[in-house]
Amino acid sequence: MAPPMDVYPGLKDLTFGVELEFFTAMKMAKFRRTGYETLRHFIGAKIDALGLQGPTGRGVRAKVIEAEELEWDDKAETDYRYWTVTRDHTIEPDHPDCFDDYEAQPMELISPPYHVRLPYWEQDLKALLSTAVDTRQNPDLYCELNTSAHLHVHIGNGTSGGVFPFHTIRNLAMLVIVFEAEIDKMLADHMGFSTETSFARSQRKSPAFIGLSVASMARKIRDECQSIDDVIEMMDPELPGMENDADFRRYFKYNFWSLKSAKKTVEFRQHQGSLSAVEIIHWVRFVTSLVELANSISDHDLDRLIHQTDREPVSITELFACMTMIAGHLPMPIETVQYYTRLVYARGGHVRTKTHMRIGNTPSGQKILTWLPLTPSEVDEEAARLAVRRLWLE
Repeated sequence: MAPPMDVYPGLKDLTFGVELEFFTAMKMAKFRRTGYETLRHFIGAKIDALGLQGPTGRGVRAKVIEAEELEWDDKAETDYRYWTVTRDHTIEPDHPDCFDDYEAQPMELISPPYHVRLPYWEQDLKALLSTAVDTRQNPDLYCELNTSAHLHVHIGNGTSGGVFPFHTIRNLAMLVIVFEAEIDKMLADHMGFSTETSFARSQRKSPAFIGLSVASMARKIRDECQSIDDVIEMMDPELPGMENDADFRRYFKYNFWSLKSAKKTVEFRQHQGSLSAVEIIHWVRFVTSLVELANSISDHDLDRLIHQTDREPVSITELFACMTMIAGHLPMPIETVQYYTRLVYARGGHVRTKTHMRIGNTPSGQKILTWLPLTPSEVDEEAARLAVRRLWLE
């Protein structure tokens, strides 16, 4: 697991919050029997009944904001002391004509900021997603995930709006540029999902990066950004047709524009909508480890990594190797590494752990890849070997 925070100078107490988007419906006759005003109140009551522990273990309740009168995507009334149950204007069902006889609402659940290093967030997510919005526990409730729904994760440097160090933000921008293609393969490709949408554009669309290779983009960030504002301007710029509309500047996969808000967070916007505790927990572990790597990696080691991309695409294995070598140990649970390594390999990514796989046969005779379980020592050994051979030797 992760080391004490003082190993990462400049990070105070890494925190995160999630925003879960989905569409809900219930037959009107059955909904009326619940006695609740709206489906948001219904789900809010379900959350309250769970007795969630909250960020400090002292408990947390739900707060319902109907928000019908708010402006487009306005979260100004969000109270981060609660799990907020509200709506997002962008969420809609695939077949709206099917819900004429239903109480139906777009739904967004916004968490309070949890401390990454305390156990309460995983426990609360598991409890909430296995009960309050689980249709197996609520058979009359319909929940739909489609391409209009996303999972957003905000990462902050402490609950009091602590400012990230410049080097952390600059390094994070370079890392997400270098590993963008492989990180995209970690995310689901079902339901026609694409990691790039109008609400999660690739940073490659930035005018500063047009015509540049991956390595050249990373070097441009390194050489030309002298402040956090410089990073924001390069990573989340105004695009043609969107001038003078600051709200659109956050609609990139990696929202650095949020550093200008009161939250002072970096937002990861590209994940598909999910109500799976397993999927969400793995993603939170990964993105927080990525921020910790950005804070702790040296300029020298980051330059070596960028130089690697001049020769061939870097792999997700190299990323896990970096995390392991810099932290001195695997910075996230072994099951998260296994989970994403499998996904990346299945989607054609560059994975260099094939020695840990064996080939089997299906009844039809087609060959399939079957993964053998990796022990923590095997992963550390593999990561260290790759890091030394590929990244840190002259």
